[in-house]
Amino acid sequence: MNVEQYSCMERELRSSVDIVGIKRACALFSEKAGFDFYSFRVFRTPSITLADSTSIDNYPQSWSRLYEEDKLVDSDPVIACCIRKNTSVRWDKVESLDEYCLDNQREFRKLARRHGLNSGFSIPLWAPGGEFAMLSLASTKQACEMDLIFAHSLPFAHQFAHYLFEAVQLNQSKLQQSKSSANSSLTNREQECLSWACEGKTTKEIAEIVGIGERTVVFHINHFVKKLGASNRQHAVAKASFYGLVRPSAVALSG
Repeated sequence: MNVEQYSCMERELRSSVDIVGIKRACALFSEKAGFDFYSFRVFRTPSITLADSTSIDNYPQSWSRLYEEDKLVDSDPVIACCIRKNTSVRWDKVESLDEYCLDNQREFRKLARRHGLNSGFSIPLWAPGGEFAMLSLASTKQACEMDLIFAHSLPFAHQFAHYLFEAVQLNQSKLQQSKSSANSSLTNREQECLSWACEGKTTKEIAEIVGIGERTVVFHINHFVKKLGASNRQHAVAKASFYGLVRPSAVALSG
């Protein structure tokens, strides 16, 4: 990556008007920087829990699912290290520190490697309001193979991380302003269909679960897409999932 390439990606990020655009900018940046994966997670409170966080990433789905279901945030040595620092953290350097070598943290690293996350670095970010965020770039390659890429990409990643945090906060703020009106304008049935759509259910599956016809499901989907200001169903699901517009009670039923 050179300065000109980075400038183009920064402009794309700053011009992103929604979470889809932000994800696209992140994917492009990680690819051009020489990495296979990216992750950006924002913790809304000083308490580092998944319940109080939102994230965007392109990690393997199997890893993301395991991370969420097993609450691996509690065992994540990189997060434990980053919340005590203001500078970037190489994952292999964290492994060499005694304070981050508890049994559950060693097991965490083994699990991550099994899912292809063999090396990477993370950049901690702090907002005046107390929000903590972390941008991570990861590779399937071993750390010893990534030394030059780490050294070359870190300056760009630091700059990109700050603009990314700003872009996400701006989008959160915009959506928060419309969240109340959107939620109040969604009917119970629209909320229900949206919740199941966020769980990955197809139109046919939603119809069977809710007990209505497929055409009726499509009708409700079209309505919540319009009310959320989304361009299509996928866009609406992305916005609802990222910004917490889905009612937990409905999602919980999927378990």
